Amino acid sequence: MDNNQTSGSPSGPKKIGNVVVVVDRDLCIGAASCVAVAPKSFAMDNEAKAIILDTATEDTYETILDAA
Repeated sequence: MDNNQTSGSPSGPKKIGNVVVVVDRDLCIGAASCVAVAPKSFAMDNEAKAIILDTATEDTYETILDAA
């Protein structure tokens, strides 16, 4: 497993501060806009679906929310 991926499901849930982040893989269209806005929080997997990175805690809540 890549060291930047979360443990368990790479799509979450992952607690970041006071919020829990989850990528809904059924709704993710693979546009990677979340990666463009919050590259410390999100990456794309080999199925073109967003995953949550362990480094997500380095982004602010506002940045993660903007990426959603």
